[in-house]
Amino acid sequence: MTDQPIKVLHVVHWPVSGITSLLRGLIPLITAEGVNCHIIFFYHDADTVADFARICRTAHSLDLSRSYARGLRQYAGHIKTIAPDILHTHSFQPLVWGSLLNRRGGRHVTTVHSNYPYFTKRTVKSLIKKWIERFFIRQCGIRTIAVGKVVHALLGGLGVPQRNLYLIENGVDVTGYDGVAEARLAARRELAIENDRFVFVTLGRLDIGTKGYDILLQAFRGVCDRHGGQVLMMFIGDGPDRSRLEDMAQQYGVSAQVKFIGYKKNPVSYLCAGDAYVCSSVVEGFGLATAEAMLCGLPVIATRVGANPEMITHGISGILVEPGDPEAITSAMSDFVIRRYPLEDMAQRGKRQVTGKYDIRNTAAAYVKLYKSMMESAR
Repeated sequence: MTDQPIKVLHVVHWPVSGITSLLRGLIPLITAEGVNCHIIFFYHDADTVADFARICRTAHSLDLSRSYARGLRQYAGHIKTIAPDILHTHSFQPLVWGSLLNRRGGRHVTTVHSNYPYFTKRTVKSLIKKWIERFFIRQCGIRTIAVGKVVHALLGGLGVPQRNLYLIENGVDVTGYDGVAEARLAARRELAIENDRFVFVTLGRLDIGTKGYDILLQAFRGVCDRHGGQVLMMFIGDGPDRSRLEDMAQQYGVSAQVKFIGYKKNPVSYLCAGDAYVCSSVVEGFGLATAEAMLCGLPVIATRVGANPEMITHGISGILVEPGDPEAITSAMSDFVIRRYPLEDMAQRGKRQVTGKYDIRNTAAAYVKLYKSMMESAR
């Protein structure tokens, strides 16, 4: 193994995303093992860049929103200046442009964070995008990390060579969840939520295509029909479909029982305000927010996508439903309101499952091991 620190440049498309949340926890652990991390975001968010400037050697954002060509020149310039030992890209565009702009050769690793819709759709755009990604992964010999077993199997089926395909399951920081009761009271006071309301909460980028939030609102309308003002649905996060979802809540007549509280830098304290968590995702790689909710001691309802079936034992540590089925979500949510299940016991079993299997320290150790093996093979 090399005695010198390994210089890794992470490149991320969206500064406010689950990928960013994962890296915020991973990078300090990786740094402690002798890795010098740098990071580039394709789009600017001042708070995110400032956060990562504290844990990385350098943190940058590109000007893609103003000029795509100028942003790519910046990308190339940062690669040249930082001269990383390893380029680590996250998602499609950082991968493709990184492959073209990285002049250092084969030390490139990419993490595929979800079974994105274009992997399975048969539209012309999806087929082209899939072909391009597979071409660069194979042609450039890019090490490819799948964050869960579903994604790993999908990438293998798409032709990613097994010698360059790695399963490194995502993890979460399993510490710091002792003050849940106090956080619940504080969050409910801040958000003016009555203590007797049954609050469903969900966390993620407000993107209908992947998160299925339109289906969740449709399901919640059914819950309101059954339970009236007893229930509340809270969305934590922001994204391109926020106004569309707000309009949909108005159209369904449930806007008074839906709260969109926006992006929160520390979402865990707001998760604690809930009585139960709902994941309505249509596609998912791991489900970081679901794991965090379970660590908060919330019983969960989740679609059978990504790692959810591995994380949740149906009927024991949560409830699993089929993706795209609003009636099934409505039924499960209603069962939670009437406490058909022992919710406290279910929540505690879920917390134990996540704590035992998805510790982020294991994820960090696997990343460092891969980085070191890449440096060894490059000698």
